[in-house]
Amino acid sequence: MTGAEQTSSLATGIQTTYDEVKTAAAAGVLLEKAGGRMAYLKLMKLLYMADRRAWEENGKSISGDTYAAMPYGMVLRETLNHIRGKVQGREAGLSETVEIQGYDAVLAHAPDRDELAEAELQILDQVFIEFAAIEKWALVEQLHQQLPEWKDPKGSSFIVRPEELLELLGKSAEEIAEISHLNRGDQLLTAACGRQR
Repeated sequence: MTGAEQTSSLATGIQTTYDEVKTAAAAGVLLEKAGGRMAYLKLMKLLYMADRRAWEENGKSISGDTYAAMPYGMVLRETLNHIRGKVQGREAGLSETVEIQGYDAVLAHAPDRDELAEAELQILDQVFIEFAAIEKWALVEQLHQQLPEWKDPKGSSFIVRPEELLELLGKSAEEIAEISHLNRGDQLLTAACGRQR
């Protein structure tokens, strides 16, 4: 596992591992619902909102990505780097599923829905229904107002740790500790099974 794949809030905080293949499946599902094309800025917003809802409902993210507050809002940092071509993708990853054409993300290959749990597919459906019809700049502005984790980074960016997000979602310290414990267990199981992506 590379440093880019391992993300963490603090040494004792919630540990997550970026799953590019699963993120590509999620992006592909959203693009498929949109008819195969949408502004990549909007795709990034929908992926973030899906991850946020997954933390709230399931106690873990879909992507395992690191969250960054940037001038245009919250993003999945590693996913954005892949979409912008700053990071070499994996086979069956984002570069295989999503092609960037100008400012649009275009579905290059059908998403592998088997990578996603039924609960994750339902979250993607909900997020698409709730936000996809909103014009991209209106969505940016709406989410600036709606998301307490986003503060204007004044042209820079800052990381929002999973614990911070969970606290803003109304989780108690005990619930956050339990979520941290369960996520650590998932990582150990994944490592023991050798499911490296």
